[in-house]
Amino acid sequence: MLWSIEHMISPHLTDEKKDQYMRKFTTALNEVNTMRRRLGWYVEEMRLNLETLCIDPSLCSFPSKDDSKFPHAQNFLSLFNRLLTYQSWAEKLLGVITAHVNLMETEKSITDSKSLSRLTILGFVFVPVSFVCSFFSMGGDFAVGENKFWVFWVVVLPLTLVIVVAAFWKWWWRRLRKLVVERWYYPRS
Repeated sequence: MLWSIEHMISPHLTDEKKDQYMRKFTTALNEVNTMRRRLGWYVEEMRLNLETLCIDPSLCSFPSKDDSKFPHAQNFLSLFNRLLTYQSWAEKLLGVITAHVNLMETEKSITDSKSLSRLTILGFVFVPVSFVCSFFSMGGDFAVGENKFWVFWVVVLPLTLVIVVAAFWKWWWRRLRKLVVERWYYPRS
C-alpha cells in the first residue's frame, strides 16, 4: 500500500490513473472504517464478557497462572489487549488513508483550477470580439469585404486590450515590482 501512496502522488500520472487510485483508496477507506467499527464493537463485547467473568479489564499485568479464581483469565486479557491493539492500528490506518485521499482530492482540484483559469483567459480574449460582432451585426457596410470592415478591428483590438489589461493588471503590477526590486535593490554580481 505504501508503494501505491508514493506512486499515486507522482506528477506524471494521467487523470485515468489518478481516478483508479482514488477508487482503490476509497475502497480501502471503507474497509478500514468497517473494520474499525467492528473492532469497537468487539472491544465493548469483550469488556462486558470480562466484567461478567469478574476479571478487571483495566489490569496492566496479567494474573498469575495459579489463580484459583479463574484459571483462563490470562488468555481472556491477552485477547482483550490484542483487540485494543488492532483497534488502535485501525484508527491510525484510517487517518493515514484519509490524509492521502484528501491529498489526491486537493491535487485534483488544483489541476481543475488551472484548466479553468486557462478557459477564463480565453474568455477574456474572445468575449470582446463576440460582443463587437453582435453589436455591429457584421452585416451591411461592416461585413467582411465591405468598405467599413476596418471599423470592426479598430473597435475590437483596443477593447480586447483594455479588458485583458484590466483583468491582469494586479498580476502584471506584482511581476513588474518584483522585477524592479530584484534588479535595483538586489542586483546580481
